[in-house]
Amino acid sequence: PIQMSMYVQKQLGLAGAGSVNVDDIDVAKPGMAEFLSVAGFDGGMVLSIGEQDFSFSRSIAKVQHSAGLSTQLVATSYLAEHDPTEPEIHVSDDGERAQYTRKSLPSMGGALFKNLAAIQELGGICLHSVDATDLNSLVSQGVDGTFDVVVFAFPRASLKRSVEPRNSLLIRKFFRSVLEAGLLAPLGRVELLMLGTQYAEWDVACMAQEEGFELFEYAKL
Repeated sequence: PIQMSMYVQKQLGLAGAGSVNVDDIDVAKPGMAEFLSVAGFDGGMVLSIGEQDFSFSRSIAKVQHSAGLSTQLVATSYLAEHDPTEPEIHVSDDGERAQYTRKSLPSMGGALFKNLAAIQELGGICLHSVDATDLNSLVSQGVDGTFDVVVFAFPRASLKRSVEPRNSLLIRKFFRSVLEAGLLAPLGRVELLMLGTQYAEWDVACMAQEEGFELFEYAKL
């Protein structure tokens, strides 16, 4: 089924259209206003998947706050909560990228902790060890209910920069897991943030269609 955008819902009077102060967002870029209209982060409950330093989710919380809304956000990471005993290794070449793995979130020079604190101060929820391909795991962490927006920012199956078939599989399993977990509210939508070339290279349209989704709207940044 086609997932109606929150922007369209607002135009139809189905959701409150809060006023967003674009200047209050962490990274102000050309096209940001259009992006926010399409994303609909200020139109309901948001589930953010695949965080690394939680800066993207912090921006979502700020968008909701600047729109005069209470923060309705559950931000999640695939990796476990930061473990100070796990060494932080910064890989540089493709050989290292292909083999690199870690279990917990890196501190990102302290940015991780600042972003987590900011989200929680605004009323958001931050969770770890959430697998995009098995979103039923949210239940075990006390998450109940549905979301108007489920957004996966910059999904990657690995750090490899060459062709990686597992990226397409990750996207397909993500779409399937959203449906199986029953996470979408009526008229809710699933969103991906990715590089322009990845949409075609990873065959996202086909992966989505096989799980019952199709592209409804997009915005460039």
